[in-house]
Amino acid sequence: MSDEQSLPAVPDQLAAAVSSAADPYATRIARLLHRIVASEIEKYQRGKFFSFPFFVAEDALRRVDEVVRKRLAHIPVGPKIDFDSQTRFPDLSTLRFDDFDQFLREAGDKKDPEQAHLVWNKFAVDANGEPIAGEVRVTFTTEKRLETQDIEVGAFMRASVDLLVSSSDSDWAAQTFADVTPHIEATRMGGVLRPLWIFRNRYVVQVLAMALSWISFFTGASFASRQLSVTARLSESQVLQKLVSTNDLRAKINILATQWLTPSNDPWWHPIVVIGCGALAFAIIYTAGITLLPKLTPNSAIAIGLANRRAQQSLNTFKFIVFVLLISGILVPLLREIILRLI
Repeated sequence: MSDEQSLPAVPDQLAAAVSSAADPYATRIARLLHRIVASEIEKYQRGKFFSFPFFVAEDALRRVDEVVRKRLAHIPVGPKIDFDSQTRFPDLSTLRFDDFDQFLREAGDKKDPEQAHLVWNKFAVDANGEPIAGEVRVTFTTEKRLETQDIEVGAFMRASVDLLVSSSDSDWAAQTFADVTPHIEATRMGGVLRPLWIFRNRYVVQVLAMALSWISFFTGASFASRQLSVTARLSESQVLQKLVSTNDLRAKINILATQWLTPSNDPWWHPIVVIGCGALAFAIIYTAGITLLPKLTPNSAIAIGLANRRAQQSLNTFKFIVFVLLISGILVPLLREIILRLI
C-alpha cells in the first residue's frame, strides 16, 4: 500500500456532516463510542517490542508525531486527531497531557521520566455507517527503578520501546507500522557506546563476574597463605635469637635438634583461614561484578523539556569517565608494553 493510499472515501454530504464538528456534544459522543467499541473496530494490529537502550529527544519525538499524523490524515472524515500522553516517574507520580507540544515542554521539567506512553487516534464513520479508525501507541520505558520495586541481586532493569498500530483496515495498519518503525529504531543508543551493550547481556555479565570471582578467590587464598607464612618465619627468627643469646654449646645443639626433629605441621585452622579468605574475596567480587558491570552501559533517557539538559550532561559525564578510564587504564599500558617489547 503506497503512502498516499487512504481508507475508503465517503460522500461529501456525510463528510461535511461529520467533520464540521460544530456540535462539540456530537464529537464527545463519537469519541465515547470509539472507546467503547475500539477493540472490535481496530481489529487489525501490528506491533513490535524493541529491547534496547535508547536516547529519545524532542526532535525524534516530533518526527514520530509527524509520520503518525500524516498516516492518520488518510482517514477521510472525523474530528481532529486525538493525542493523549501519560508520563510516569520513579516515585509513581504521573502527568497527562492531551497536547503534544505541551507534553514536550512540560513533561520532563521537574523530574526525569521513567516512562512515556503516547497515543494518537482518529475515528470516523463511512457511508454505510461502518466505523473506521486508526490508532498508534508508543511506549518508551527506561531502566529507572520505581521506588516500590525490589530488585534481586544480579538482576537489572532493561529499557524498551513498545509500538502498537491498530486499525479497522489491515493495509493502513501495515503501512503505518512500516513508516513508524524506522523512527523508533533511530532512537537506539549507538555510536561509540554500542560496544558497551554487551554489559546488558545477562550471560556475559554472569561469565565475566564468575571469571573475576575465581581470580579473586585464588588471589585472596594466596594472600592469606603468605600472611600465615610470615608468622611461621617469625617463629624461626625467635629460634635463631635463642641460639645467638645462648653461650652453651650443648644448649645450642638441643635447640637445633628440637627444631629439626619436631614436625613443623601447620595449625589445623590454617587451611580454613586460607579457604575462608578466598571465599570472601570470591563473594565480594561476584556481587560487585553482577551489580556494577551492567552500569557500564549508560541508562536510557526520555530527553524532553529540562530533562534534555540533565540527560545530555549525564551522558557526557558517563562518556568522559568510561572512556578516560578505558584509555588510561587499558590502552595506554597496553601500548607502552608493546613499545617496550619492540625496543
